[in-house]
Amino acid sequence: WGGPDYWVLPNCTGYAWGRVCYMMGGANPHLSNNNASRWYAIDVGGIYNSWPRSQTPTLGAVACWYQTNSAGGREPGHVAVVESIHYNGSTWDYLILSESGYSGKWYSWNGYANCWDIGGIRTRTLYASDTNPWGWPYSFQGFINTPSELIVQ
Repeated sequence: WGGPDYWVLPNCTGYAWGRVCYMMGGANPHLSNNNASRWYAIDVGGIYNSWPRSQTPTLGAVACWYQTNSAGGREPGHVAVVESIHYNGSTWDYLILSESGYSGKWYSWNGYANCWDIGGIRTRTLYASDTNPWGWPYSFQGFINTPSELIVQ
Protein backbone atom coordinates (compact mmCIF):
# COMPACT_ATOMS: atom_id res chain seq x y z
CA TRP A 1 0.00 0.00 0.00
CA GLY A 2 1.27 3.47 -0.80
CA GLY A 3 4.11 2.58 -3.16
CA PRO A 4 7.65 1.34 -2.55
CA ASP A 5 8.55 4.16 -0.15
CA TYR A 6 5.60 3.45 2.12
CA TRP A 7 5.26 -0.33 2.12
CA VAL A 8 3.74 -1.28 5.47
CA LEU A 9 2.72 -4.93 5.16
CA PRO A 10 2.84 -7.11 7.22
CA ASN A 11 3.65 -4.63 10.01
CA CYS A 12 1.27 -3.26 12.64
CA THR A 13 0.51 -0.21 10.48
CA GLY A 14 -0.50 -2.26 7.45
CA TYR A 15 -2.60 -4.59 9.56
CA ALA A 16 -4.38 -1.73 11.40
CA TRP A 17 -5.07 0.13 8.14
CA GLY A 18 -6.49 -3.01 6.52
CA ARG A 19 -8.51 -4.09 9.56
CA VAL A 20 -10.19 -0.68 9.93
CA CYS A 21 -10.86 -0.66 6.17
CA TYR A 22 -12.54 -4.08 6.53
CA MET A 23 -14.57 -2.95 9.56
CA MET A 24 -15.80 0.00 7.49
CA GLY A 25 -17.05 -2.27 4.71
CA GLY A 26 -14.07 -1.66 2.45
CA ALA A 27 -14.13 2.14 2.63
CA ASN A 28 -10.76 3.91 2.64
CA PRO A 29 -10.07 4.80 6.31
CA HIS A 30 -7.61 7.55 5.30
CA LEU A 31 -5.20 6.44 8.01
CA SER A 32 -1.52 7.23 7.82
CA ASN A 33 0.93 4.82 6.20
CA ASN A 34 3.83 6.32 8.16
CA ASN A 35 5.68 5.12 11.25
CA ALA A 36 3.21 4.12 13.99
CA SER A 37 4.83 6.67 16.33
CA ARG A 38 3.35 9.39 14.13
CA TRP A 39 -0.22 8.12 13.65
CA TYR A 40 -1.79 9.85 16.65
CA ALA A 41 -0.64 13.35 15.77
CA ILE A 42 -0.05 13.22 12.01
CA ASP A 43 -1.89 15.60 9.75
CA VAL A 44 -5.21 15.71 11.61
CA GLY A 45 -7.72 17.27 9.24
CA GLY A 46 -5.36 17.12 6.28
CA ILE A 47 -4.89 14.29 3.77
CA TYR A 48 -5.23 11.73 6.57
CA ASN A 49 -8.26 11.30 8.77
CA SER A 50 -9.65 13.94 11.07
CA TRP A 51 -11.29 11.45 13.43
CA PRO A 52 -11.30 12.47 17.10
CA ARG A 53 -8.34 11.60 19.29
CA SER A 54 -8.98 10.81 22.96
CA GLN A 55 -8.17 8.58 25.90
CA THR A 56 -11.56 6.86 25.58
CA PRO A 57 -11.90 4.21 22.83
CA THR A 58 -14.72 3.45 20.41
CA LEU A 59 -15.25 0.19 18.52
CA GLY A 60 -12.79 0.08 15.61
CA ALA A 61 -10.53 2.74 17.15
CA VAL A 62 -6.78 2.60 16.63
CA ALA A 63 -4.75 2.47 19.86
CA CYS A 64 -1.43 4.31 19.41
CA TRP A 65 1.96 4.13 21.11
CA TYR A 66 5.17 5.98 20.33
CA GLN A 67 8.71 4.94 21.17
CA THR A 68 11.76 7.06 22.00
CA ASN A 69 15.43 6.19 21.91
CA SER A 70 17.99 7.07 24.59
CA ALA A 71 18.65 10.43 22.86
CA GLY A 72 14.93 11.30 22.96
CA GLY A 73 14.35 10.75 19.22
CA ARG A 74 11.30 8.99 17.81
CA GLU A 75 11.59 5.33 16.92
CA PRO A 76 8.98 3.00 15.38
CA GLY A 77 5.86 2.90 17.54
CA HIS A 78 2.91 0.54 17.59
CA VAL A 79 -0.77 0.61 16.61
CA ALA A 80 -3.57 -1.89 17.28
CA VAL A 81 -7.32 -2.05 16.56
CA VAL A 82 -10.07 -2.08 19.22
CA GLU A 83 -12.20 -5.19 18.61
CA SER A 84 -14.38 -4.99 21.73
CA ILE A 85 -14.81 -2.76 24.77
CA HIS A 86 -15.70 -4.04 28.24
CA TYR A 87 -17.10 -1.51 30.70
CA ASN A 88 -17.05 -1.21 34.47
CA GLY A 89 -19.95 1.16 34.98
CA SER A 90 -19.49 4.19 32.73
CA THR A 91 -15.75 3.75 32.06
CA TRP A 92 -13.89 1.11 30.07
CA ASP A 93 -12.21 -1.59 32.12
CA TYR A 94 -10.46 -3.53 29.36
CA LEU A 95 -10.31 -3.88 25.59
CA ILE A 96 -9.70 -6.73 23.20
CA LEU A 97 -7.20 -5.54 20.58
CA SER A 98 -6.06 -7.15 17.34
CA GLU A 99 -2.58 -6.41 16.05
CA SER A 100 0.41 -7.48 14.03
CA GLY A 101 4.09 -6.93 14.74
CA TYR A 102 7.19 -5.91 12.82
CA SER A 103 7.36 -8.15 9.73
CA GLY A 104 4.37 -10.03 11.15
CA LYS A 105 6.52 -11.49 13.96
CA TRP A 106 6.53 -11.08 17.72
CA TYR A 107 10.20 -11.30 18.73
CA SER A 108 10.28 -10.18 22.40
CA TRP A 109 6.47 -10.04 22.82
CA ASN A 110 5.84 -13.78 22.42
CA GLY A 111 5.63 -14.40 26.16
CA TYR A 112 3.03 -11.74 26.89
CA ALA A 113 0.51 -13.41 29.21
CA ASN A 114 -2.76 -12.16 27.75
CA CYS A 115 -2.33 -12.89 24.06
CA TRP A 116 -2.27 -15.62 21.46
CA ASP A 117 -0.58 -15.63 18.08
CA ILE A 118 -1.82 -16.89 14.72
CA GLY A 119 0.57 -16.33 11.84
CA GLY A 120 1.77 -12.95 13.01
CA ILE A 121 -1.66 -11.55 13.93
CA ARG A 122 -2.89 -11.80 17.48
CA THR A 123 -5.49 -10.56 19.90
CA ARG A 124 -4.73 -9.43 23.40
CA THR A 125 -6.35 -7.79 26.38
CA LEU A 126 -5.45 -4.21 27.24
CA TYR A 127 -6.52 -3.04 30.69
CA ALA A 128 -7.33 0.62 31.38
CA SER A 129 -5.02 0.40 34.38
CA ASP A 130 -2.08 -0.65 32.17
CA THR A 131 -2.16 1.12 28.81
CA ASN A 132 1.62 0.80 28.50
CA PRO A 133 2.31 -2.91 29.10
CA TRP A 134 5.79 -2.72 27.55
CA GLY A 135 7.11 0.20 29.62
CA TRP A 136 9.87 2.50 28.40
CA PRO A 137 10.68 3.24 25.58
CA TYR A 138 6.96 2.97 24.62
CA SER A 139 4.40 5.56 25.70
CA PHE A 140 0.66 5.33 25.16
CA GLN A 141 -0.72 8.28 23.20
CA GLY A 142 -4.43 7.51 22.98
CA PHE A 143 -7.05 6.37 20.50
CA ILE A 144 -7.90 7.50 16.98
CA ASN A 145 -11.65 6.96 17.24
CA THR A 146 -13.39 5.61 14.17
CA PRO A 147 -16.91 7.04 14.12
CA SER A 148 -19.18 4.16 15.22
CA GLU A 149 -21.64 4.79 12.39
CA LEU A 150 -18.90 3.83 9.90
CA ILE A 151 -18.34 0.37 11.42
CA VAL A 152 -20.35 -2.19 9.45
CA GLN A 153 -18.46 -5.40 10.22
